[in-house]
Amino acid sequence: SFVAYSIIKRNNPLLKLLYAGERWIYKKADKLIFTMEGGSEYITDKKWDKEHGGPIDLNKVHHINNGVDLEWFEYNKNHYVLEDEDLENNNFYKIVYTGSLRQANDSILKLLEVAKLFKTDGYEDIKFLIYGKGDEKEKIEKRCKDENLTNIKIKGHVDKKYIPYILSCCDLNILNCSSWSVLKYGGSQNKLFEYLASGNPTISGEDSKYSIINNNNCGISRRFETTEDLKKAILEIKNLDNDSKQGLKENVFRTAQDYDYTNLTNKLINIMESCDTKHEKDSSLSSTY
Repeated sequence: SFVAYSIIKRNNPLLKLLYAGERWIYKKADKLIFTMEGGSEYITDKKWDKEHGGPIDLNKVHHINNGVDLEWFEYNKNHYVLEDEDLENNNFYKIVYTGSLRQANDSILKLLEVAKLFKTDGYEDIKFLIYGKGDEKEKIEKRCKDENLTNIKIKGHVDKKYIPYILSCCDLNILNCSSWSVLKYGGSQNKLFEYLASGNPTISGEDSKYSIINNNNCGISRRFETTEDLKKAILEIKNLDNDSKQGLKENVFRTAQDYDYTNLTNKLINIMESCDTKHEKDSSLSSTY
């Protein structure tokens, strides 16, 4: 992540030390659990696996994503209702984004641009609802006002307990509009799983073969080179016939269940129990010898 976000240069001696520490930890661990699906590929790319002469046995590498508490989500959706005329207005196709409000956030910049495209092209039935906080919220609001972007509303910060209700009232979720190199091995952003729990499709700029969205047919996840590309992706989902939309929602709901904390906890328990079994065998062999 430090390298991907240019926090540390690749030739920095500190980075070499961090990599050495990372490799040592992986070597000493009984089990490795990555929240990104491509953890094994990451290790082989580093040539830290035994096949490349490294010390790490890929058989001990596992994957458990972040997830969502579906019971909590349903409870909050039904008990914490946010009065908002935009959420209650079913005359619009509502696209929601939750996240930081900073001009440096490329996702926000692209949403502003795509909202401008829709307005210019006469789409009166599409509205963007932006929830989040950031130090440049006022500047973003001013830009919307100056450019007369009436189809995008900056809602600001809301308490997390209202998020399930907000997401359930919208038609499409936007995760991030930029392709990040760190997502090569898969992503595990917490809000993705809240998006899935809403039962609505998601559009993301994640460009990875490990995309949960693409691999479970929960929306569209690909690199958007231009705002026109993002606009086309939104229309691609918006213009689906009713049967296709319903099928998409069913895929989303099924996928959310896979990432419910109950299922993820069971996966963790199984990994831990297999680790205990290994130690019991090792202990038995030691006592035998």
